[in-house]
Amino acid sequence: MAKIPLEALGFRALLIGAVGSGMIGAGVLYCNMVLQGSRIASYFNTPAALILFFVLVFFGNTALGLIHRSWMLNRAELALIYIMWIVATAIPEWGLTSFLLTDITSPIYNATPENNWAELLHPFIPDWIIPHHDFVQVQNFFEGAPKDHSIPWMLWLRPLAYWIPFVLALYLAMISIMVILRKQWVEHERLVFPVVQVPLSMIQDAATGPSLIKPFFKNPLMWLGFAVPAILQSLNGLNPYFPSIPRLYWGTHLSLFGDTITIPFILSFHQPRHPLRPVLLPPAQCHPARHLRLSGNSENRSAAQCLHPRWPHGRPPRPGCLHRLGSLWPVDRPRAFARRLEQSAAEKPRR
Repeated sequence: MAKIPLEALGFRALLIGAVGSGMIGAGVLYCNMVLQGSRIASYFNTPAALILFFVLVFFGNTALGLIHRSWMLNRAELALIYIMWIVATAIPEWGLTSFLLTDITSPIYNATPENNWAELLHPFIPDWIIPHHDFVQVQNFFEGAPKDHSIPWMLWLRPLAYWIPFVLALYLAMISIMVILRKQWVEHERLVFPVVQVPLSMIQDAATGPSLIKPFFKNPLMWLGFAVPAILQSLNGLNPYFPSIPRLYWGTHLSLFGDTITIPFILSFHQPRHPLRPVLLPPAQCHPARHLRLSGNSENRSAAQCLHPRWPHGRPPRPGCLHRLGSLWPVDRPRAFARRLEQSAAEKPRR
């Protein structure tokens, strides 16, 4: 892996990286909670950072070169910007926020008269580490507040102020571990780091020297590989707005030996029949107002959807904070497991 000179870094790279990080943070929340569309930060290949970096290198940097060649961002600056963006992509979703906010509110939200958490658990939780014990405010966080209700920013100010130093220390520790292991990974094991191979190819110059358009964007095979998923995924994106456009389903599979072996099939225009996807909740945490039910229809139901059937159209909002509802975990098992579970639930208790 070629080294990138650090002396070529400039303040503008930090500025562009900071602005792009803010755009990623806001864009991820907007896509998840408002559009309820593609999860651009829920995967380890950081699609939000990759898409934004593609636009920057192919359109933004090329436009700067057309105005004045010396204004183009160099290879070191582009690498720094991408590093900042991949870190920023992890924060609004699986990397931090999806778990942190639900972890510090689930003891309040999941407290019921049956589990008696208010007396058994809450007295041992410091007040500064979680939002105050106002169930209505926490319930609005999980289920949505009324339209005339403003966001209670003060509810989050104190606990997050205490959590931020811990989060910064955690990130510092992870970066330090990477620095310690860098020599072993890069020089001895010679890892290729597949996640960064595409961005590195985008900023790689030709053997003859720097050019206005990088060789990566001049490769017809790259555009052919780009066009295939772009066209297929565009069909799925247009289908909700234009139902006449067919939708591709990626989860169709052929089950053998009771789901012991599954052979996946892709590019199917027929809606697959998903197996029954039960959601398990310990009996001590079941609340009469939030009953548990099993769903066997074609649309996979999340844990939040099973607990809260009041959401319109049978689809809850999909904010990143609903990936995990405290001690509530969605369980996905084969049909045989679901069949046994359904049968055991239907059996009458023996005297």
